[in-house]
Amino acid sequence: VISGYGDGSFGPNSYVSRAEFLKIVMEVIEIKPTEVPDDELFFIDVENHWIYPYLKSARFENIIQGYGDNTFRPDKEINRAEAVKILLEALKVDLAVDTPAIYNDIDRDAWYMDYLNFATAKGIVNGYGDGTFRPGSNMSRAEAVKIVYMIFGVDF
Repeated sequence: VISGYGDGSFGPNSYVSRAEFLKIVMEVIEIKPTEVPDDELFFIDVENHWIYPYLKSARFENIIQGYGDNTFRPDKEINRAEAVKILLEALKVDLAVDTPAIYNDIDRDAWYMDYLNFATAKGIVNGYGDGTFRPGSNMSRAEAVKIVYMIFGVDF
């Protein structure tokens, strides 16, 4: 699902791109690229990108939406909030939980709150020692592996 670099290193502190994270999630959840008409994609920046077959399936399955300018920005680093959303959209879970996430750096009205509340309540994600979650921070390879691993054993 995820491999190291050619020199034998893993690079746990390197950042994960949006394309890389999407492929990891789709591989773990076993969503394979399928034949979806190109006109169903809507993204103008991915046609010749290696993620294209996965992206078509992810868009068709409503796992991702992209940006308002009809781009996906596959090579951009994924932030922590985006990663949680993609993971939970791929799992197709009911996001309703009774316990809100408590971090001192989040906006309770933010687009990612339902995802963060669910992921925190289920133990998929946690914050940092200083009480922050840092939703806009880039996700490292180590963090990506951890949150994907944490879905196993979670009762959805």
